Amino acid sequence: IGANLLHIIVNGRIGGVFNGGTGLYTRTPIRITNNGTMFGGGGAGGTGGGAWVQYHGSSGGASGGGGGQGQGFSASGTVTMLGSTGGGRGSDYQYQGAIFPGDTAPSASGGWGGSGGAIGQPGFSGGWGGVGGSATASETTPPGDGQPAGYYVDGIAYITWLATGARLGRVI
Repeated sequence: IGANLLHIIVNGRIGGVFNGGTGLYTRTPIRITNNGTMFGGGGAGGTGGGAWVQYHGSSGGASGGGGGQGQGFSASGTVTMLGSTGGGRGSDYQYQGAIFPGDTAPSASGGWGGSGGAIGQPGFSGGWGGVGGSATASETTPPGDGQPAGYYVDGIAYITWLATGARLGRVI
């Protein structure tokens, strides 16, 4: 190992920003003594699935909720650790017109968005939407998958590990 090789000593945290950010990117040979934690940002949660109903010529639908934010450092100038958040609630649709005898009012509910992942972890998939009542036609759309965790290192081939410490997330 050359005397002029960059040497990084981690005694705290090196991590990615929220929603799958990369912790450390390098295309230069470096040595790392990791006495702390290196991580990729947590993946964002997937969106909730939608739903649609039709009842004798009238139709309506509900959209899925947004996915939650993955845990990681803030993207602003202030270095702050942001926690993962839960996904949002989907919207609802309830038919309001006249109903034929024996029928129940059709309804549609969008699925919840998935929660964001903790540092170095993928986000969770969103939930399915649902339909109810006496719909003459209905459809649901699948929820979104949670996003993968970020890379704790992008450029692993350039690193010589002197101490590995805790490493959370993906590596490339």
